Amino acid sequence: MAWLLLLTLACKDGPPPHGDTGVVDEDLALTLPDWGPHGVGFMTTELSYADPLEGVEGYEGTGDRPLYLAAWYPSTEVTAGEEIRYRGAFLRSDAVEGAAWAETPAGGFPVAVFSHGHQGFAEASSFLMAHLASHGWVVLAPDHTGNTTFDSADRTTDIFAHRPLDLSAVFDAALGGQIDGVAELDPDTLTLMGHSFGGYTLFATAGGAYDLDTLLPACEDGSGPSSFCSTMSDDYIALFSAGFEDERVKAWIPLAPGDHTLFGESGLGALNAPVLLQTGSVDPRTGDSSAPYWEALGGDDRHLHLEITGGGHQTFTDFSGTLEDPEGLIEAEPGWTIVKAVTLAFARRHGLQDETVQPVLDGEITWTDAMVWVP
Repeated sequence: MAWLLLLTLACKDGPPPHGDTGVVDEDLALTLPDWGPHGVGFMTTELSYADPLEGVEGYEGTGDRPLYLAAWYPSTEVTAGEEIRYRGAFLRSDAVEGAAWAETPAGGFPVAVFSHGHQGFAEASSFLMAHLASHGWVVLAPDHTGNTTFDSADRTTDIFAHRPLDLSAVFDAALGGQIDGVAELDPDTLTLMGHSFGGYTLFATAGGAYDLDTLLPACEDGSGPSSFCSTMSDDYIALFSAGFEDERVKAWIPLAPGDHTLFGESGLGALNAPVLLQTGSVDPRTGDSSAPYWEALGGDDRHLHLEITGGGHQTFTDFSGTLEDPEGLIEAEPGWTIVKAVTLAFARRHGLQDETVQPVLDGEITWTDAMVWVP
């Protein structure tokens, strides 16, 4: 099924190059959806880390866990409109592979990490990754091995643990200067984004507490989430009880996140950094997760919830309008404009401590009536 999807998408042209968004106000905040001052380079590499699940009952490990890693970065070259074909199949016009790096700022580049969805891949939201890079960010995105377009089978318990562990391994390598070809990064700016199952991954990494008092009895009687329960053992129970919190992240940006039932009603009440929850009103896949996730965040005034009127599940990926077509779906470009603007604003506000973007996050500046801030 995943390979059928790959072949189908490979036959489609990518969206047109980034162009004028119609923004005419000179205020800095209003330029957020526009292409930034940098060209964008792209590179891929591989890293591996010692598999923490080695020896866990119910898991057959192979030693080190390999990760494919994609990176977008600011470049001195003019790259907007240049074509790139990710994975040799997915045509876009937002980066140049191997382009020269821009000069490293004092203290290093701000850095963001992206977690793709179930059966997705690292470059699935390149429209957003390249946009951040054009504004000076280095963006890293791993393939979650065993749960991608190219290698995914049914989800089993191990992938729920591996995903947050993958992200922490990327943080270790990136902030430790251990990724060949990547310039110095500023650890005080680390921002994490995650789409769909990547949204679950984000909340797990943020320190979400699993509702095991509900989940484990449901696993035993067969009424629980089958993939999470599939290979559950005492070793996994110990892992999920301890959780996967990584305190290095300064801002969390879940995009149409799924699997809210794993954290219950109170499992997200004590996260260590602010959250920008983004959802779509016509999302046919995880739309029912938005209200429970927002309620589980507990009304903390650090957190924000933006709902895109007409937003679908793929509004947050390069495949908006191609993998789904619910009634009322917003067109791709207007949806991407919103996602780019608010994501960059939140990353700047909490990663760079930039207060000039606050009017966007306060709802004082909008680009369309489709931007709805949920109280």
